[in-house]
Amino acid sequence: MLYFILFVLLAIIGIGGFLWLQHQSGSPTGTALFGTSPNRRLEVVEVTPIRGGRKLMLIKRDDVEHLVMTGGPVDVVVETGIITHSRSERPAEPGRHSEPLFAPPEDTRHKPPAPPPLRS
Repeated sequence: MLYFILFVLLAIIGIGGFLWLQHQSGSPTGTALFGTSPNRRLEVVEVTPIRGGRKLMLIKRDDVEHLVMTGGPVDVVVETGIITHSRSERPAEPGRHSEPLFAPPEDTRHKPPAPPPLRS
């Protein structure tokens, strides 16, 4: 009986020591056991609570965002396949040495409007 109590006590001390070392290193327990993940593919970009205890979540995976509504009797995918660009590929902000997004063709930019037809 004494050996069993000593074994349980040592096991608790060992688990506690392992968890304390994990906490001190700043890494979650899963990465220590299974290795570190070189890049994260999944990210919750934004969460907005809405009425009825539901949440609207913008989830990003591999530069593609998905809009999901959760918390009701059924979770709903509102929109999927929203393509985003990484920071290096993102176009410059408007007004900072960039062309307008919806510019008219070059030949119609500076043409005056046609006069109205004459009525006799």
